Amino acid sequence: MATGAENEKVLDNDWVKTCQGFCGERCYFQLKRILEPGGFSDRVLTVKTITIQDNNELKTFLRVLGTECQFVSLETETEVKMLKTGNPFVGAVKVTKRNGLVNVNHEERVKRRMKEAGVAPDYEAGKTWYLHETTNDGKVIPLCYSKKNPNDKYLQFFPHRSKGTKFMLNGRELTAEEVEKMKTFIPEKDWGEFKQPVITLKMDSIRRIKFRKLDFSK
Repeated sequence: MATGAENEKVLDNDWVKTCQGFCGERCYFQLKRILEPGGFSDRVLTVKTITIQDNNELKTFLRVLGTECQFVSLETETEVKMLKTGNPFVGAVKVTKRNGLVNVNHEERVKRRMKEAGVAPDYEAGKTWYLHETTNDGKVIPLCYSKKNPNDKYLQFFPHRSKGTKFMLNGRELTAEEVEKMKTFIPEKDWGEFKQPVITLKMDSIRRIKFRKLDFSK
């Protein structure tokens, strides 16, 4: 079967979308169907990955990204929010690797889940302690800032899967038994029947982040 570009015809309306699994270093990719003299051939088109480790660069990138939905994989270090009274684990931090999405329409996603369940989609998002930065035409982007201190910047993303988590206290990793004891001091969060988790991370908690472009071409 010929593979030279001079013998290929790209069928722009015939895309085969696939995924190798969104985890760690493995990237999403697409197969583009090529018509060659001997028949069809599927070619792998690897999605470009952008890695950012500088917070100022991240803020700039998010503004340039605008409203484009992308996959993210990130490494974060955050203080564990928990009850303090009688708690020997106060000050513990959570170090985790996880995957997710940015620029997802939260309200529309909740309404879609309500429709699928046969419930009237009358959901409206409640008040938050933060605000989104916006594009020139007023559309929100995943870069947020605190209402109390606009200089405090945050990334809003929608988690998909955790790739590994450990808890540290005073430079030492907590044992599995200690983690279970610590969890008794962590209040459970109720997302409700139709809402899915959304996380707003302070920029300083992001050690490293990768963006992978979504391609919805058909």
